Amino acid sequence: MPSPAGLMYAPGSSAPFDELARLCRRVARTGKLYATHMRSYSFELLEAVEEQLELARETGCRLQISHLQAVGRVNWDKQRRALDLLESARERDGVDVEFDIYPYQAGSTVLTQFMPQWALDGGTAALLRRLSDAGDRRRIAEEAVAGMAQQWSDVFIASVDSTVNQALVGLHLEEIGRRRGVDPVDAAIQLIVDEQGAVNIVSFNQSEENLRGLLTHPLCSVISDGFYVKGRPHPRLHGTFPFLLGEISRTRGWMPLEQAIHKITMKPATRLGLGDRGRLASGMQADITVFDPRRIAGPATYERPEQAPCGLIAVYREGENVLPVRG
Repeated sequence: MPSPAGLMYAPGSSAPFDELARLCRRVARTGKLYATHMRSYSFELLEAVEEQLELARETGCRLQISHLQAVGRVNWDKQRRALDLLESARERDGVDVEFDIYPYQAGSTVLTQFMPQWALDGGTAALLRRLSDAGDRRRIAEEAVAGMAQQWSDVFIASVDSTVNQALVGLHLEEIGRRRGVDPVDAAIQLIVDEQGAVNIVSFNQSEENLRGLLTHPLCSVISDGFYVKGRPHPRLHGTFPFLLGEISRTRGWMPLEQAIHKITMKPATRLGLGDRGRLASGMQADITVFDPRRIAGPATYERPEQAPCGLIAVYREGENVLPVRG
Protein backbone atom coordinates (compact mmCIF):
# COMPACT_ATOMS: atom_id res chain seq x y z
CA MET A 1 0.00 0.00 0.00
CA PRO A 2 1.31 3.53 -0.74
CA SER A 3 1.86 5.82 2.23
CA PRO A 4 2.10 9.45 1.05
CA ALA A 5 1.56 10.94 4.50
CA GLY A 6 4.40 9.92 6.83
CA LEU A 7 3.10 11.87 9.81
CA MET A 8 5.25 10.13 12.42
CA TYR A 9 8.43 11.13 10.59
CA ALA A 10 10.01 14.53 10.07
CA PRO A 11 9.21 16.64 8.08
CA GLY A 12 5.73 15.12 7.66
CA SER A 13 5.17 15.36 11.41
CA SER A 14 4.97 19.15 11.10
CA ALA A 15 2.12 19.08 8.55
CA PRO A 16 -0.95 20.83 10.02
CA PHE A 17 -4.49 19.51 9.66
CA ASP A 18 -5.44 22.15 7.09
CA GLU A 19 -2.57 21.18 4.80
CA LEU A 20 -3.57 17.53 5.00
CA ALA A 21 -7.20 18.47 4.32
CA ARG A 22 -6.17 20.23 1.09
CA LEU A 23 -4.34 17.08 0.03
CA CYS A 24 -7.28 14.86 0.93
CA ARG A 25 -9.78 17.01 -0.98
CA ARG A 26 -7.71 16.54 -4.11
CA VAL A 27 -7.53 12.80 -3.42
CA ALA A 28 -11.32 12.71 -2.98
CA ARG A 29 -11.92 14.52 -6.28
CA THR A 30 -9.85 11.96 -8.16
CA GLY A 31 -11.35 8.97 -6.36
CA LYS A 32 -7.92 7.80 -5.27
CA LEU A 33 -6.79 6.46 -1.89
CA TYR A 34 -5.26 8.51 0.91
CA ALA A 35 -2.88 6.20 2.80
CA THR A 36 -1.34 7.47 6.01
CA HIS A 37 1.36 6.53 8.45
CA MET A 38 -0.27 8.26 11.40
CA ARG A 39 1.33 10.67 13.88
CA SER A 40 1.37 8.07 16.66
CA TYR A 41 0.84 4.36 17.18
CA SER A 42 1.57 4.39 20.89
CA PHE A 43 0.55 6.87 23.59
CA GLU A 44 -1.54 9.03 21.21
CA LEU A 45 -2.86 6.22 19.03
CA LEU A 46 -6.51 7.11 19.56
CA GLU A 47 -5.93 10.81 18.91
CA ALA A 48 -4.06 9.93 15.72
CA VAL A 49 -6.90 7.70 14.51
CA GLU A 50 -9.44 10.43 15.29
CA GLU A 51 -7.45 12.97 13.28
CA GLN A 52 -7.37 10.75 10.21
CA LEU A 53 -11.06 9.91 10.49
CA GLU A 54 -11.88 13.61 10.77
CA LEU A 55 -9.89 14.26 7.60
CA ALA A 56 -11.94 11.61 5.83
CA ARG A 57 -15.25 12.95 7.17
CA GLU A 58 -14.43 16.54 6.23
CA THR A 59 -13.04 15.86 2.77
CA GLY A 60 -14.80 12.68 1.64
CA CYS A 61 -11.54 10.91 0.82
CA ARG A 62 -11.05 7.15 0.97
CA LEU A 63 -8.80 6.47 3.97
CA GLN A 64 -6.21 3.70 4.38
CA ILE A 65 -4.37 3.54 7.71
CA SER A 66 -0.94 2.03 7.15
CA HIS A 67 0.09 -0.86 9.44
CA LEU A 68 -2.31 -0.15 12.28
CA GLN A 69 -1.08 -1.37 15.68
CA ALA A 70 -0.84 -0.43 19.35
CA VAL A 71 2.86 -0.04 20.19
CA GLY A 72 4.11 -0.85 23.68
CA ARG A 73 2.62 -2.96 26.45
CA VAL A 74 1.10 0.06 28.21
CA ASN A 75 -0.85 0.86 25.02
CA TRP A 76 -2.02 -2.61 24.01
CA ASP A 77 -5.50 -2.04 25.46
CA LYS A 78 -6.01 0.90 23.07
CA GLN A 79 -6.20 -1.34 20.01
CA ARG A 80 -9.79 -2.44 20.63
CA ARG A 81 -10.84 1.20 21.05
CA ALA A 82 -9.03 2.15 17.85
CA LEU A 83 -10.90 -0.57 15.95
CA ASP A 84 -14.16 0.61 17.50
CA LEU A 85 -13.47 4.09 16.13
CA LEU A 86 -12.90 2.73 12.62
CA GLU A 87 -15.98 0.50 12.71
CA SER A 88 -18.17 3.31 14.03
CA ALA A 89 -16.90 5.75 11.41
CA ARG A 90 -17.83 3.29 8.65
CA GLU A 91 -21.21 2.29 10.02
CA ARG A 92 -22.41 5.61 11.43
CA ASP A 93 -20.69 8.19 9.22
CA GLY A 94 -20.16 6.28 6.00
CA VAL A 95 -16.39 6.81 6.06
CA ASP A 96 -14.56 4.56 3.59
CA VAL A 97 -11.75 3.46 5.90
CA GLU A 98 -9.66 0.30 6.04
CA PHE A 99 -6.17 -0.57 7.28
CA ASP A 100 -3.22 -2.85 6.57
CA ILE A 101 -0.74 -4.73 8.74
CA TYR A 102 2.22 -7.11 8.43
CA PRO A 103 1.91 -10.49 10.22
CA TYR A 104 4.69 -9.96 12.79
CA GLN A 105 4.80 -8.63 16.34
CA ALA A 106 7.92 -6.59 15.59
CA GLY A 107 8.25 -3.63 13.25
CA SER A 108 11.27 -1.93 11.74
CA THR A 109 12.27 1.69 11.35
CA VAL A 110 15.20 4.06 11.89
CA LEU A 111 16.77 4.63 15.31
CA THR A 112 16.41 8.40 14.96
CA GLN A 113 12.65 7.88 15.23
CA PHE A 114 13.07 7.58 19.02
CA MET A 115 14.42 11.12 19.18
CA PRO A 116 11.90 13.93 19.95
CA GLN A 117 10.47 15.54 16.83
CA TRP A 118 11.89 19.00 17.54
CA ALA A 119 15.38 17.49 17.55
CA LEU A 120 14.84 16.18 14.00
CA ASP A 121 13.81 19.56 12.61
CA GLY A 122 16.23 20.41 9.82
CA GLY A 123 17.23 16.83 9.11
CA THR A 124 20.11 14.62 10.20
CA ALA A 125 22.74 17.36 10.08
CA ALA A 126 20.70 19.53 12.45
CA LEU A 127 20.11 16.59 14.80
CA LEU A 128 23.84 15.86 14.95
CA ARG A 129 24.59 19.51 15.74
CA ARG A 130 22.11 19.42 18.61
CA LEU A 131 23.61 16.20 19.93
CA SER A 132 27.02 17.88 20.01
CA ASP A 133 25.65 20.43 22.50
CA ALA A 134 25.67 19.06 26.07
CA GLY A 135 22.44 20.81 27.07
CA ASP A 136 20.51 19.78 23.99
CA ARG A 137 21.85 16.24 24.22
CA ARG A 138 20.68 15.91 27.82
CA ARG A 139 17.23 17.27 26.93
CA ILE A 140 16.96 14.94 23.92
CA ALA A 141 17.91 11.94 26.07
CA GLU A 142 15.34 12.81 28.73
CA GLU A 143 12.54 13.28 26.20
CA ALA A 144 13.50 10.11 24.33
CA VAL A 145 13.17 8.08 27.54
CA ALA A 146 9.84 9.74 28.40
CA GLY A 147 8.50 9.01 24.91
CA MET A 148 9.51 5.33 24.78
CA ALA A 149 6.52 2.97 24.61
CA GLN A 150 8.74 -0.12 24.34
CA GLN A 151 11.56 -1.35 26.56
CA TRP A 152 15.14 -0.85 25.39
CA SER A 153 15.42 -4.65 25.39
CA ASP A 154 12.69 -4.69 22.71
CA VAL A 155 14.81 -2.68 20.24
CA PHE A 156 17.46 -4.52 18.20
CA ILE A 157 20.01 -3.04 15.82
CA ALA A 158 19.28 -4.20 12.25
CA SER A 159 21.96 -2.30 10.37
CA VAL A 160 24.67 0.33 10.71
CA ASP A 161 26.59 2.09 7.95
CA SER A 162 30.16 1.73 9.27
CA THR A 163 32.33 -1.36 9.60
CA VAL A 164 33.35 -0.37 13.14
CA ASN A 165 29.93 -1.09 14.66
CA GLN A 166 28.96 -4.17 12.65
CA ALA A 167 29.32 -6.35 15.76
CA LEU A 168 26.33 -4.51 17.25
CA VAL A 169 23.92 -5.80 14.59
CA GLY A 170 21.47 -8.17 16.28
CA LEU A 171 22.04 -6.77 19.80
CA HIS A 172 19.34 -4.89 21.71
CA LEU A 173 20.06 -1.44 23.08
CA GLU A 174 19.90 -2.52 26.70
CA GLU A 175 22.75 -4.97 26.05
CA ILE A 176 24.75 -2.38 24.10
CA GLY A 177 24.39 0.05 26.99
CA ARG A 178 25.49 -2.62 29.46
CA ARG A 179 28.56 -3.43 27.38
CA ARG A 180 29.49 0.21 27.12
CA GLY A 181 28.70 1.05 30.74
CA VAL A 182 26.07 3.68 29.89
CA ASP A 183 22.29 4.01 29.94
CA PRO A 184 20.58 2.52 26.87
CA VAL A 185 19.42 5.96 25.71
CA ASP A 186 23.02 7.23 25.78
CA ALA A 187 24.12 4.15 23.84
CA ALA A 188 21.42 4.90 21.26
CA ILE A 189 22.43 8.54 20.95
CA GLN A 190 26.12 7.73 20.63
CA LEU A 191 25.33 5.16 17.95
CA ILE A 192 23.36 7.79 16.03
CA VAL A 193 26.34 10.14 16.26
CA ASP A 194 28.86 7.46 15.27
CA GLU A 195 26.78 6.39 12.27
CA GLN A 196 25.68 9.88 11.22
CA GLY A 197 22.08 8.81 11.77
CA ALA A 198 22.28 5.73 9.51
CA VAL A 199 20.98 3.11 11.96
CA ASN A 200 18.03 0.79 11.31
CA ILE A 201 16.27 -1.15 14.03
CA VAL A 202 13.81 -3.97 14.61
CA SER A 203 11.41 -3.19 17.45
CA PHE A 204 9.05 -5.61 19.20
CA ASN A 205 5.86 -3.59 19.48
CA GLN A 206 2.68 -5.58 19.98
CA SER A 207 1.14 -8.64 21.57
CA GLU A 208 0.24 -11.86 19.78
CA GLU A 209 -3.40 -11.40 20.81
CA ASN A 210 -3.49 -7.93 19.25
CA LEU A 211 -1.75 -9.15 16.12
CA ARG A 212 -4.38 -11.85 15.69
CA GLY A 213 -7.17 -9.34 16.20
CA LEU A 214 -5.78 -7.14 13.44
CA LEU A 215 -4.97 -9.85 10.90
CA THR A 216 -8.40 -11.47 11.17
CA HIS A 217 -10.36 -8.21 11.09
CA PRO A 218 -12.52 -7.78 7.96
CA LEU A 219 -11.06 -4.31 7.26
CA CYS A 220 -7.48 -5.63 7.15
CA SER A 221 -5.29 -6.18 4.11
CA VAL A 222 -1.87 -7.77 4.63
CA ILE A 223 1.30 -6.03 3.47
CA SER A 224 5.03 -6.66 3.87
CA ASP A 225 6.33 -3.11 4.53
CA GLY A 226 9.72 -4.70 3.83
CA PHE A 227 12.87 -2.82 2.90
CA TYR A 228 16.51 -3.73 2.37
CA VAL A 229 19.23 -2.74 4.84
CA LYS A 230 23.00 -3.16 5.04
CA GLY A 231 22.83 -5.79 7.75
CA ARG A 232 19.97 -7.85 9.09
CA PRO A 233 16.58 -6.95 7.58
CA HIS A 234 13.25 -7.64 9.21
CA PRO A 235 12.07 -11.18 8.26
CA ARG A 236 9.01 -9.63 6.64
CA LEU A 237 11.21 -8.68 3.67
CA HIS A 238 11.59 -12.32 2.61
CA GLY A 239 8.82 -14.06 4.52
CA THR A 240 5.60 -12.07 4.84
CA PHE A 241 3.18 -13.78 2.49
CA PRO A 242 4.46 -17.37 2.81
CA PHE A 243 4.49 -16.83 6.59
CA LEU A 244 0.86 -15.73 6.47
CA LEU A 245 -0.19 -18.72 4.36
CA GLY A 246 1.88 -21.22 6.34
CA GLU A 247 2.43 -20.24 9.96
CA ILE A 248 -0.59 -17.96 10.45
CA SER A 249 -3.20 -19.84 8.43
CA ARG A 250 -2.13 -23.50 8.38
CA THR A 251 -0.21 -23.87 11.67
CA ARG A 252 -1.89 -21.41 14.03
CA GLY A 253 -5.28 -21.69 12.34
CA TRP A 254 -6.08 -18.00 12.69
CA MET A 255 -7.89 -17.89 9.34
CA PRO A 256 -8.78 -20.21 6.48
CA LEU A 257 -6.31 -20.36 3.59
CA GLU A 258 -8.88 -18.77 1.27
CA GLN A 259 -9.21 -15.75 3.56
CA ALA A 260 -5.43 -15.39 3.84
CA ILE A 261 -5.08 -15.47 0.05
CA HIS A 262 -7.87 -12.89 -0.32
CA LYS A 263 -6.10 -10.51 2.08
CA ILE A 264 -2.96 -10.45 -0.09
CA THR A 265 -4.54 -10.54 -3.56
CA MET A 266 -8.03 -9.35 -4.45
CA LYS A 267 -8.64 -7.26 -1.33
CA PRO A 268 -5.62 -4.94 -1.67
CA ALA A 269 -5.92 -4.90 -5.48
CA THR A 270 -9.54 -3.77 -5.23
CA ARG A 271 -8.67 -1.24 -2.56
CA LEU A 272 -6.00 0.28 -4.81
CA GLY A 273 -8.23 0.30 -7.85
CA LEU A 274 -6.20 -2.32 -9.73
CA GLY A 275 -9.16 -3.73 -11.61
CA ASP A 276 -7.17 -6.11 -13.77
CA ARG A 277 -5.34 -7.86 -10.93
CA GLY A 278 -6.06 -9.79 -7.75
CA ARG A 279 -8.08 -12.75 -9.04
CA LEU A 280 -7.94 -15.55 -11.58
CA ALA A 281 -10.36 -14.74 -14.40
CA SER A 282 -10.47 -14.26 -18.15
CA GLY A 283 -9.09 -10.85 -19.15
CA MET A 284 -7.14 -10.31 -15.92
CA GLN A 285 -3.37 -9.88 -15.78
CA ALA A 286 -1.80 -13.27 -15.11
CA ASP A 287 0.12 -12.39 -11.94
CA ILE A 288 0.12 -15.81 -10.32
CA THR A 289 2.01 -17.59 -7.56
CA VAL A 290 1.75 -21.37 -7.58
CA PHE A 291 2.45 -23.03 -4.22
CA ASP A 292 1.94 -26.24 -2.27
CA PRO A 293 -0.53 -25.43 0.53
CA ARG A 294 0.88 -28.25 2.66
CA ARG A 295 4.42 -26.87 2.51
CA ILE A 296 4.19 -23.14 1.96
CA ALA A 297 6.16 -21.36 4.68
CA GLY A 298 8.25 -18.29 5.36
CA PRO A 299 11.13 -19.59 7.51
CA ALA A 300 12.84 -16.19 7.74
CA THR A 301 13.47 -15.33 11.41
CA TYR A 302 14.78 -12.27 13.23
CA GLU A 303 18.12 -14.07 13.62
CA ARG A 304 18.20 -15.44 10.04
CA PRO A 305 15.91 -13.13 8.07
CA GLU A 306 17.15 -13.87 4.57
CA GLN A 307 15.95 -17.47 4.38
CA ALA A 308 13.95 -18.08 1.21
CA PRO A 309 10.31 -19.21 1.30
CA CYS A 310 9.44 -22.90 1.08
CA GLY A 311 6.71 -24.60 -0.91
CA LEU A 312 6.74 -22.30 -3.93
CA ILE A 313 6.34 -23.95 -7.32
CA ALA A 314 6.42 -21.02 -9.77
CA VAL A 315 5.78 -17.29 -10.05
CA TYR A 316 4.21 -15.70 -13.12
CA ARG A 317 4.18 -11.98 -13.84
CA GLU A 318 1.77 -10.97 -16.58
CA GLY A 319 1.85 -14.56 -17.79
CA GLU A 320 5.62 -14.91 -17.90
CA ASN A 321 7.27 -17.44 -15.61
CA VAL A 322 9.79 -15.18 -13.89
CA LEU A 323 10.76 -17.43 -10.99
CA PRO A 324 10.57 -21.13 -11.67
CA VAL A 325 11.01 -22.89 -8.35
CA ARG A 326 11.09 -26.53 -7.36
CA GLY A 327 9.71 -26.00 -3.87
